[in-house]
Amino acid sequence: MSNSEQLAELSSLEAIYDGSREVVLELPDLGNVPDEGTSFQAKLRAVNVDVTIWLPPDYLADDGGTTLPLFELSSGIYPRKVLDSFAQELQSLAEPLRGSPVLFSWLEWLRVDARTASSSQGAAALEGRETDWEDDFENDIPTADPQEVAKSANCESCFVLLDKVPRVQLKSCQHSLCPQCAGMTSQVFAANKLKPHCPLANCRANAPELMEWTGMPELWATVSKRVLSSPFKDSIVFCPRCEDRGMDMPVVSSLDDGQAPNPARRTVRCFQCSHIFCAICRSPSHSSSCFDDPSCVVRMAKRRPPLTPELAEKAALMAAEIREEELKREVEGLASLRSADGFEKFRECFLQLHHKAIMNSLACEFGSGVELRPTPLARDVQDRFMFAIDSARIKPAFHGTDTKNYPSIFSRGLLIPGMKNEIPVAHGSAHGLGIYTANVDACWLSRGFCTADSMLVCAVRQDQMVKCVGDAMVVFSPDGVVPLFESYVPPSWKSNTSWATAPALQQSLGKQAFGKPAQPPPAKPAQPSPAKPAPKKSKFLSRLAAKSKKH
Repeated sequence: MSNSEQLAELSSLEAIYDGSREVVLELPDLGNVPDEGTSFQAKLRAVNVDVTIWLPPDYLADDGGTTLPLFELSSGIYPRKVLDSFAQELQSLAEPLRGSPVLFSWLEWLRVDARTASSSQGAAALEGRETDWEDDFENDIPTADPQEVAKSANCESCFVLLDKVPRVQLKSCQHSLCPQCAGMTSQVFAANKLKPHCPLANCRANAPELMEWTGMPELWATVSKRVLSSPFKDSIVFCPRCEDRGMDMPVVSSLDDGQAPNPARRTVRCFQCSHIFCAICRSPSHSSSCFDDPSCVVRMAKRRPPLTPELAEKAALMAAEIREEELKREVEGLASLRSADGFEKFRECFLQLHHKAIMNSLACEFGSGVELRPTPLARDVQDRFMFAIDSARIKPAFHGTDTKNYPSIFSRGLLIPGMKNEIPVAHGSAHGLGIYTANVDACWLSRGFCTADSMLVCAVRQDQMVKCVGDAMVVFSPDGVVPLFESYVPPSWKSNTSWATAPALQQSLGKQAFGKPAQPPPAKPAQPSPAKPAPKKSKFLSRLAAKSKKH
């Protein structure tokens, strides 16, 4: 008696790939499967691979069994070495699925991932075939019809042979693509709301015929993987905000050489999250050179896809020098942080070390009127963080959240959702269940999670419980991060804010340490009022004014 689950998979395959141009199945009669087992064939046109799959009796047995199907791969372009590597991948996919359906997993890997896994080997195989042809027929003069010769050409994006798959000929540039590359290109341009162009590097000719290949959209993870293995990668840049959230969203860039001097041409918008950023360094849009700002240089070194080899090498060298300088400053400031006498003294030293970087980053998102005030943390939250401060470096970071969560955070600290608490996961956990913070030069990343013009400025202990991902730091221990300050924008940008906590910190740093000086907006003419007597000057105000002038 046959296994209904395995037979259901065969029926599903017939429905899934019915009418597909990429996968052609020759299935057996599912209503009359012999007791000795059966076999079927599948032609993967996109990668020019044929697979014959034998379904043994044990695989179709009613008790399920643990026997795996057998298969044989053949190809007109790939050598046996490449096919053997495909077979190893299929076997590794099947091992965890013993006793359950595996056929769909096999066919999808061959359809989606085989070409990427063998791109370099496949190109070498094609070159070998051409060399053999030249050796065998070097004295012959081709007399075939030019159209017939053209039909045997390869896709100029992925090198797959076009003699067994439909050919997409771009009229404006005469480049040839396979249906898979045409669909990939069409989907990316359609998502970016742009007219499709040729995906080949240094071409970008208009290609309206690609609109005809807009079919069933594929997962962006699959599309992005294909983009990275094709020349199309030189025309796109992945959105940094989506990347930090675990998604690769290909945004079309207008850069021709990776250096477009016009800021308007290098500024792009993500179609998924609407984030506006520089296509060269992936920093928030700016008008200056990417090499003038250290944070831009560091992002250029981490850009996906990478820039041209020359720019990538230059950015990597400069980024290494910048990280070395930052490490020196951290080591110099670490001594004062570790020697701080109590939490308030630690908070004071922390702000002295990182005040400029924190305020510059906040000003980019909230304007120059943004200010800081110390968070009223519970004593046990302070003690938990200070307990292991001697064993690790400390970095500043931002955390964006709903302001209604502030009272709970100040009383219990930043907590990991679901870890001995009732807090739900609010914005996903793409990089693991933890506390998500943004680097000090990536305030924009946390800004998207704020419900008001307010954000938490945190200290993050750098140890094995912290994972750095792009512009984010994920903290897997509640004791490894503490919110030191709350940023806010006064309604009228007034500078006479009074502090309810940390008076010693206020006196030692002065008001300027908590925020950048800003000119208030022009005020409406006020009605004349009776003159008030000038307040009596005090020694404290004189010292405060003198201290402010030094900043």
